Amino acid sequence: MLYQFYETQRSIMEPFADLASVASRMFSNPALPLAQLPGAQRI
Repeated sequence: MLYQFYETQRSIMEPFADLASVASRMFSNPALPLAQLPGAQRI
C-alpha cells in the first residue's frame, strides 16, 4: 500500500523535477542572458 502512495507521489512530482532541471540549466549557462540577471545564482 505504501508503495502505491510513493509511486503516485513520484509520478505527480516528475514534471516539476523536469522543470527544475531545465531552469537550473538555463540559469547556469553563461551563454544565455538569464544567467546574467542579478540573483541568477540563487535561483
